[in-house]
Parts: sequence; C-alpha cells; structure tokens
Amino acid sequence: MGGSIFISDSAQIPLSTRQFDYVVERARAQLNPSEMDVIEKVYLPLDGHGMMCISAESLNAQEFSTFSNAVLNAKTAAQAEESFSRFEGVWKEVLEMLQRDTRFSV
Repeated sequence: MGGSIFISDSAQIPLSTRQFDYVVERARAQLNPSEMDVIEKVYLPLDGHGMMCISAESLNAQEFSTFSNAVLNAKTAAQAEESFSRFEGVWKEVLEMLQRDTRFSV
C-alpha cells in the first residue's frame, strides 16, 4: 500500500508502508506536546482521515521549521538503532526535500 509525505503541493515523497511508518512515527516522537498545533496539521490526514500520508503543505515558516527540526532530530536519534542502515537513504531523501522548500530555516 505505501504512504506519502507531502512537503508542498509540488513536492512529495512516496514510501513503502514500512518506510512510511518508520519515518513518520519517529518524527512524531520528536515533537513536544507544546507543538500540538504542528502535530495536528501534519498528521491530520493520517490520524483524522485514515489516509496513508502526512502533509506539511499548510505549515507556515515557523511551523515548518518545527517539523523540519523534528525530522532532523528523529534521524539523529535513529542513527543509534541497528536498523538505521536500512533506512538511511529514506532519511536523506526526506531531509533533502525539506531543505529544498522555501520555508526551510533550520
């Protein structure tokens, strides 16, 4: 089935189900309860509508920075995991796509 991460209306990353679950749940774990507004916006398609995607399309620059930092922190934390080498390319692809967005400012 797979899932997708939508960065903008012109940038999306299609992933296998395993890759999708791995990345999006690790990124979610890096967001604090005080960042619930970002969590709700990004994860609404997945949590609220049962779709296999998350979306950063509606985030403003500050929210996008918060989400980008969460993804970067998730990748850093994942480097200590034995499974990291299997997903290293996915992390690279997601981070490169985030960095290409005009809202990026980590």
